Amino acid sequence: MAATRLGIIGAGIIVRDTHLPILQRIPNRFRVTAIADSRLENAKQLAERLAGKPAALQSADALLARDDVDAVLLAVPPFLAADLAIRALKAGKHLLCEKPMADTVEQARRVYNVWRKTDRVYMVGEQFYFIDVFVRLREMARKNVWPF
Repeated sequence: MAATRLGIIGAGIIVRDTHLPILQRIPNRFRVTAIADSRLENAKQLAERLAGKPAALQSADALLARDDVDAVLLAVPPFLAADLAIRALKAGKHLLCEKPMADTVEQARRVYNVWRKTDRVYMVGEQFYFIDVFVRLREMARKNVWPF
């Protein structure tokens, strides 16, 4: 299976300290091809740390227009997330959005409604979702079985 070509929008601390170290441990699954940030210098600094030297861009739209981006990691402030998520989905990109996915419930509904019209994968990066204790609590809630 070919590595998924990943574009990253947002070159802040969460990408630098969390996402990139993880992506570097699984290079056969993902290959970062472009990083965009409104502060071009931040995008350049992150791109320099990666094998393959991804493109450093100042525009999210430039990243979304690229043919060498299959999926997008969206790591921007919440007030920007919904609009960029919609643009990424409409551009035909799979999407992992750092939490929260939106500033308001209405924005989240807009993202959801656009996503439902696509065949793209969309996920909000909620780290607690996969922690064992929360998985078990969800299962108990679904079965309406509580230990307390």
